[in-house]
Amino acid sequence: MAYIRSLLVSPPTGTINSQTVYGESELQAVNNKTLTPVRPCVFLLATYMRPEPAVLPMIVVDMTKIKKRPFELGNRNGRMTQIFINTFGRQRGETDDLASFFQDNFGPTFPVYDYTSGSGTFVENAEVEYEIDCDEHLPSSDAVRQEGSLDLWMEVDIRFWTKN
Repeated sequence: MAYIRSLLVSPPTGTINSQTVYGESELQAVNNKTLTPVRPCVFLLATYMRPEPAVLPMIVVDMTKIKKRPFELGNRNGRMTQIFINTFGRQRGETDDLASFFQDNFGPTFPVYDYTSGSGTFVENAEVEYEIDCDEHLPSSDAVRQEGSLDLWMEVDIRFWTKN
Protein backbone atom coordinates (compact mmCIF):
# COMPACT_ATOMS: atom_id res chain seq x y z
CA MET A 1 0.00 0.00 0.00
CA ALA A 2 2.88 2.36 0.76
CA TYR A 3 4.41 1.63 -2.65
CA ILE A 4 1.11 2.34 -4.44
CA ARG A 5 0.65 5.52 -2.42
CA SER A 6 4.15 6.69 -3.38
CA LEU A 7 3.42 6.04 -7.08
CA LEU A 8 0.23 8.11 -6.90
CA VAL A 9 1.72 10.95 -4.85
CA SER A 10 4.87 11.29 -6.97
CA PRO A 11 4.61 9.10 -10.07
CA PRO A 12 7.67 8.28 -12.17
CA THR A 13 8.10 10.71 -15.05
CA GLY A 14 6.11 9.87 -18.17
CA THR A 15 4.12 6.98 -16.66
CA ILE A 16 0.90 8.36 -15.17
CA ASN A 17 -0.59 11.76 -14.48
CA SER A 18 -0.48 13.16 -10.97
CA GLN A 19 -3.49 12.47 -8.80
CA THR A 20 -4.67 14.06 -5.58
CA VAL A 21 -4.71 11.22 -3.05
CA TYR A 22 -7.37 11.05 -0.37
CA GLY A 23 -7.94 8.59 2.46
CA GLU A 24 -10.93 7.12 4.27
CA SER A 25 -11.77 10.24 6.31
CA GLU A 26 -11.95 12.37 3.14
CA LEU A 27 -14.23 9.78 1.49
CA GLN A 28 -16.60 10.04 4.45
CA ALA A 29 -16.48 13.84 4.11
CA VAL A 30 -17.37 13.53 0.40
CA ASN A 31 -20.31 11.26 1.30
CA ASN A 32 -21.46 13.85 3.85
CA LYS A 33 -21.06 16.59 1.22
CA THR A 34 -18.53 18.51 3.33
CA LEU A 35 -15.57 18.09 0.95
CA THR A 36 -15.19 18.76 -2.76
CA PRO A 37 -12.35 16.60 -4.08
CA VAL A 38 -9.78 18.10 -6.44
CA ARG A 39 -9.83 16.21 -9.74
CA PRO A 40 -8.13 14.05 -10.87
CA CYS A 41 -8.14 12.18 -7.60
CA VAL A 42 -8.06 8.73 -6.10
CA PHE A 43 -9.16 7.40 -2.70
CA LEU A 44 -6.96 4.85 -0.93
CA LEU A 45 -8.89 2.66 1.49
CA ALA A 46 -7.51 0.03 3.85
CA THR A 47 -10.87 -1.72 4.39
CA TYR A 48 -14.29 -1.98 2.78
CA MET A 49 -16.40 1.05 3.58
CA ARG A 50 -20.14 1.25 3.05
CA PRO A 51 -20.84 4.57 1.28
CA GLU A 52 -24.05 5.12 3.24
CA PRO A 53 -25.71 3.01 5.93
CA ALA A 54 -28.46 0.70 4.69
CA VAL A 55 -32.02 1.74 5.48
CA LEU A 56 -34.32 -1.20 6.07
CA PRO A 57 -36.72 -2.36 4.74
CA MET A 58 -35.04 -2.43 1.34
CA ILE A 59 -35.91 -3.98 -2.03
CA VAL A 60 -33.18 -4.58 -4.63
CA VAL A 61 -33.94 -5.81 -8.17
CA ASP A 62 -31.18 -7.75 -9.89
CA MET A 63 -31.41 -8.83 -13.56
CA THR A 64 -28.88 -11.60 -14.03
CA LYS A 65 -29.81 -13.80 -16.96
CA ILE A 66 -31.15 -13.09 -20.44
CA LYS A 67 -31.51 -15.96 -22.93
CA LYS A 68 -32.42 -15.60 -26.59
CA ARG A 69 -33.53 -18.37 -28.92
CA PRO A 70 -35.26 -18.58 -32.33
CA PHE A 71 -39.04 -18.46 -32.16
CA GLU A 72 -42.14 -18.72 -34.32
CA LEU A 73 -44.43 -15.77 -34.94
CA GLY A 74 -47.39 -15.99 -32.62
CA ASN A 75 -45.75 -17.63 -29.62
CA ARG A 76 -43.94 -16.08 -26.62
CA ASN A 77 -40.60 -17.88 -26.99
CA GLY A 78 -38.34 -14.96 -27.88
CA ARG A 79 -36.23 -13.75 -24.99
CA MET A 80 -36.26 -15.19 -21.48
CA THR A 81 -35.21 -12.79 -18.74
CA GLN A 82 -34.65 -13.78 -15.14
CA ILE A 83 -34.84 -11.21 -12.36
CA PHE A 84 -34.31 -11.56 -8.65
CA ILE A 85 -36.22 -9.31 -6.27
CA ASN A 86 -34.18 -9.25 -3.07
CA THR A 87 -36.07 -8.15 0.03
CA PHE A 88 -34.35 -7.12 3.25
CA GLY A 89 -36.18 -6.33 6.48
CA ARG A 90 -35.77 -5.44 10.12
CA GLN A 91 -37.49 -8.65 11.28
CA ARG A 92 -38.10 -12.04 9.67
CA GLY A 93 -41.83 -11.28 9.27
CA GLU A 94 -41.17 -8.04 7.41
CA THR A 95 -38.80 -9.76 4.99
CA ASP A 96 -41.25 -12.63 4.42
CA ASP A 97 -44.17 -10.23 3.89
CA LEU A 98 -42.28 -8.21 1.29
CA ALA A 99 -41.19 -11.33 -0.61
CA SER A 100 -44.67 -12.88 -0.42
CA PHE A 101 -46.22 -9.67 -1.76
CA PHE A 102 -44.18 -9.98 -4.97
CA GLN A 103 -44.69 -13.73 -5.21
CA ASP A 104 -48.46 -13.53 -4.73
CA ASN A 105 -49.22 -10.38 -6.72
CA PHE A 106 -47.01 -10.65 -9.78
CA GLY A 107 -49.63 -11.40 -12.46
CA PRO A 108 -49.39 -13.72 -15.49
CA THR A 109 -48.23 -10.79 -17.67
CA PHE A 110 -46.83 -7.33 -17.15
CA PRO A 111 -46.30 -4.41 -19.54
CA VAL A 112 -42.87 -3.64 -21.03
CA TYR A 113 -42.11 -0.01 -21.90
CA ASP A 114 -39.34 1.59 -23.98
CA TYR A 115 -37.88 4.74 -22.39
CA THR A 116 -35.29 5.60 -25.07
CA SER A 117 -37.41 8.51 -26.31
CA GLY A 118 -37.80 10.01 -22.85
CA SER A 119 -41.39 9.06 -22.14
CA GLY A 120 -42.45 5.44 -21.81
CA THR A 121 -43.83 3.86 -24.98
CA PHE A 122 -45.67 0.56 -24.55
CA VAL A 123 -43.90 -2.28 -26.40
CA GLU A 124 -45.62 -5.51 -25.36
CA ASN A 125 -46.84 -7.62 -22.47
CA ALA A 126 -44.23 -10.04 -21.13
CA GLU A 127 -45.51 -13.48 -20.14
CA VAL A 128 -44.45 -14.53 -16.64
CA GLU A 129 -43.42 -18.16 -16.18
CA TYR A 130 -45.86 -20.18 -14.09
CA GLU A 131 -43.56 -20.75 -11.09
CA ILE A 132 -42.26 -17.84 -9.06
CA ASP A 133 -39.74 -19.10 -6.53
CA CYS A 134 -39.22 -17.47 -3.15
CA ASP A 135 -36.27 -18.63 -1.05
CA GLU A 136 -34.36 -17.52 1.99
CA HIS A 137 -30.98 -16.26 0.89
CA LEU A 138 -28.16 -16.64 3.37
CA PRO A 139 -24.95 -14.70 2.79
CA SER A 140 -22.01 -17.07 2.50
CA SER A 141 -19.47 -14.66 3.90
CA ASP A 142 -19.16 -14.46 7.70
CA ALA A 143 -17.97 -10.85 7.37
CA VAL A 144 -21.21 -9.93 5.57
CA ARG A 145 -23.30 -11.76 8.17
CA GLN A 146 -21.55 -9.99 11.04
CA GLU A 147 -22.30 -6.64 9.40
CA GLY A 148 -25.95 -7.31 10.22
CA SER A 149 -28.22 -5.76 7.58
CA LEU A 150 -28.16 -8.82 5.30
CA ASP A 151 -29.22 -11.41 7.89
CA LEU A 152 -32.92 -11.22 6.95
CA TRP A 153 -32.88 -11.73 3.19
CA MET A 154 -35.48 -13.33 0.92
CA GLU A 155 -35.02 -13.75 -2.82
CA VAL A 156 -37.95 -13.87 -5.27
CA ASP A 157 -37.00 -15.48 -8.60
CA ILE A 158 -39.18 -14.41 -11.55
CA ARG A 159 -38.66 -15.52 -15.17
CA PHE A 160 -40.58 -13.97 -18.04
CA TRP A 161 -40.72 -14.25 -21.84
CA THR A 162 -40.95 -11.46 -24.41
CA LYS A 163 -41.15 -11.46 -28.19
CA ASN A 164 -38.55 -8.72 -28.57
